[in-house]
Amino acid sequence: MQLSSETVEILKNFSTIKEMIFVKSGNVIKTESVSQTVRAEATVEENFPSDFGIYDLKKFLAKLSLHRADGFTADIEFFPDKIKIADSEGKRANFIKLCPVDFIGYPEEMGDIEIHHEFVLSANDLAWISRSAAISGSPHYIFESKGDGNISMIATDIKDSSSDVSNLIIDSNDVHKDKMFRMVFSIQNFLSWCFIVTGK
Repeated sequence: MQLSSETVEILKNFSTIKEMIFVKSGNVIKTESVSQTVRAEATVEENFPSDFGIYDLKKFLAKLSLHRADGFTADIEFFPDKIKIADSEGKRANFIKLCPVDFIGYPEEMGDIEIHHEFVLSANDLAWISRSAAISGSPHYIFESKGDGNISMIATDIKDSSSDVSNLIIDSNDVHKDKMFRMVFSIQNFLSWCFIVTGK
């Protein structure tokens, strides 16, 4: 088996969430931070033949990159206790020991989530509210619609009613009228969540 460039990029993003990963047979891969505040899921083009766990995902990706260097491909073969990575010439090979799921953990099912509101957050708007949040020391972002047609992004501290509030209207559209929602994100985890490649 060979991993596509897209799958490798997804795994690189996953490695920023958690160093370890457990992959079940099939074409869906998932990860979740140790604190359970960031979760990602991707459907990839590969169909993994069996379950496997990798203790150090960054090391695995580095070994994979080593075999993909100089225009070679990296062939992956699965064994009960290890993964073999070999280059296309068959001269070089690395063996990565596998790790059991009870040591790594696997994200529990969350069920289906429906998203009813879509909006675009520009780089300039994100930069402005990020700077404002940093000045105030705000730990939370809130995405909120009060049913007036506006969607706002707010930086504040939800646990302190006296904290600064930075408000940015990121969308204004009659489509959003009478629709109300409020989503709170930890700023510390927001960028990791925002820029994760989630697959197809």
